[in-house]
Amino acid sequence: CISPVLSGQLFMVEKKRARQGWNEDNRLPLGHCCLTLAPAVQPCCDNDGNIFSYEPLLKYLQKYHTNPVTGKPLDIKTLVKLNFKEGRDTKYVCPITSKGLTGHSHVVAIAVTGNVYHYQAVKNLNIKLNCWQDLITNEPFQASDIITIQDPNNIQKFNAATFDHVKKNLRLEDDDLGEVGGESNLKRISKE
Repeated sequence: CISPVLSGQLFMVEKKRARQGWNEDNRLPLGHCCLTLAPAVQPCCDNDGNIFSYEPLLKYLQKYHTNPVTGKPLDIKTLVKLNFKEGRDTKYVCPITSKGLTGHSHVVAIAVTGNVYHYQAVKNLNIKLNCWQDLITNEPFQASDIITIQDPNNIQKFNAATFDHVKKNLRLEDDDLGEVGGESNLKRISKE
């Protein structure tokens, strides 16, 4: 049985599973957290391109000290904050090509900026031209800074049944999370 980490998300995930006939062939949609199995809030990713909601991941790491997907140690300093551009017709779009990022798109992020692109944009404008600057910020990066978020040739990547926290039934309780979930604990942001 696949168990979400946040009990507040349990009903939504159970309803989705029942409606879709959840099984090992189902994979998470683009932009969903590999830990909560819900749309990512404050999305970040590891070096393998696994997407997480930032605050639940922090709590999970405090309790279990491992990557929820791989079961290997995960240093919080290696996480990359993701910058998705929201679209009109699809949830996310490439900020350069305006192509919708769907479940069939090859999607990458640049580690130094966190900007998320369709792979074709990076391939044509960075790799082929040997121009190693972020397409939005012009910040320099190396080829090793390209993180594959989604590859249509690797459909098992977001198969939740293979995630370490699912296989071992590791979860966080409401007491561990406090108000973490869909809302941030920030009440206001200072201008300083």
